[in-house]
Amino acid sequence: MIYFTSDTHFFYMTANRKKLFDDYDSMHKYLINKWNEKVSEEDDIYIIGDFSNENGYLKTSGLLRCLNGNKYLIKGNNDKFAENIKFDKTLFKFIKDYYVLDIKNYNSIIKKAVLFHYPILEWEGYYNNSILIHGHWHKNKKYHKSAFNIASDIHNFSPLSINEILEMVLA
Repeated sequence: MIYFTSDTHFFYMTANRKKLFDDYDSMHKYLINKWNEKVSEEDDIYIIGDFSNENGYLKTSGLLRCLNGNKYLIKGNNDKFAENIKFDKTLFKFIKDYYVLDIKNYNSIIKKAVLFHYPILEWEGYYNNSILIHGHWHKNKKYHKSAFNIASDIHNFSPLSINEILEMVLA
């Protein structure tokens, strides 16, 4: 199965998260449990940016090893760890700014999912049966029927499968 998440912001607590969690440890445990409850070792998971706010790379590397799945990173504005020359980039299958994912095997209507951290007005395949899966906004601002905000804060900090996303987009 294919899963998606964004804006997990490990090693950073927004004001809203401070209301939910006592400290980083409790937040991290909750996020890791939500992830691993859903994603198996064999699954693919696309992280649509802002995975970790760590300035270094060691803690993020350790955290990635605790999370299930084949991980793909679409970089967000806070993923500085990925630019560190000492960071083990093999923890991800790839690291990209933008990616077009073929999803025709999951649905007969929507053929492609464009993965980009930021919400944008038009994307590759915009007029031809594609959706945008983005993050960046921590609130559920719906601005286009074919744009889906996967930010973890609005999905109970749980990754969503392609089937769950398509069900909501096509509703």
